[in-house]
Amino acid sequence: MSLTHIMVRTPRESWLLQLSLRALNAVRMKTVFQLLLGTALLFAFMALYGEFGNFAILFHVSGIMRKPNAFIWQTSHSRNTSMEDSEAWRRYNFAVPWRPEYMGRANLHIFDEWCGSSVDSLRKNVHFPLHPHVRTTVPKLALAPQQNQYGLRIFGYLHPPADGEYIFALDSAKNSELWLSSDESPLNVVLRAWVGKTGVEWTAPGEYDKFIHQKSVPIRLTTRIKYFFEVIHKHNTGDGDHVAVAWRCLNQTKDFGIVQSEHISLYVDESAIVLGDFAHIPQTAASHQQEHEDKHNAVPDMQREDPRDTLYRGE
Repeated sequence: MSLTHIMVRTPRESWLLQLSLRALNAVRMKTVFQLLLGTALLFAFMALYGEFGNFAILFHVSGIMRKPNAFIWQTSHSRNTSMEDSEAWRRYNFAVPWRPEYMGRANLHIFDEWCGSSVDSLRKNVHFPLHPHVRTTVPKLALAPQQNQYGLRIFGYLHPPADGEYIFALDSAKNSELWLSSDESPLNVVLRAWVGKTGVEWTAPGEYDKFIHQKSVPIRLTTRIKYFFEVIHKHNTGDGDHVAVAWRCLNQTKDFGIVQSEHISLYVDESAIVLGDFAHIPQTAASHQQEHEDKHNAVPDMQREDPRDTLYRGE
């Protein structure tokens, strides 16, 4: 009798085991299908919203995107909806929360071992603007690294001491540009002043009247706004390399003065950000745009012949 029971129960257990295995296989197949479907959707999303390199920026924010007050900058200028691929960087410009302790310094990025002395040659550097060799700060808008074959980018916020119209002046050993936004957004920068465009133009420190475009037109600023600014400078070889930004308020003084620490602040504190992270770095027309229209169409702007140019070139 017990043998009969055993013979009857054995097929029942085998049938239940087979049923269980079939159910498990079905679950596995469903899981694999869901995984494949999710992967396909992810790649479709990446293809829709940008190339892999740009999409990777979303994963290098170093906690910025996790902060509730982080957002993407919006430009104040109307733009064609059919934006060229060369300006896709605008979609990945993340605003970084600003803090009062950022006052007193500006961000400085240095790009080493790059030939050429024009700003446009720096923009062709594969490391520019997201992968500088050095990240540091400066206490004022004047710098003399005493190096060769480098380019630099100074950026941050400008804090006017009073409401009024300001004129900016730029000097540098080789080519340089000053860009200033109409507000705190990096997307709204405008080229305000520059020294040269071919790589051979230069000025002495504090010399603001050698070229017409060294000085900006009067710009209305207010103390209620902090203004994003950017300075780009390229130097190849030679002693006395320098770059500086000066300003004066029309209704207060006739003399230009270097922009000092009390009127600048960091765009971002990079002291705790690892070198591989770059989503916090602002991308602007200054750091991407080749052959700026104003410079391209400008007539030769040297105001007078300078015998020092011959001495400087060693002729």
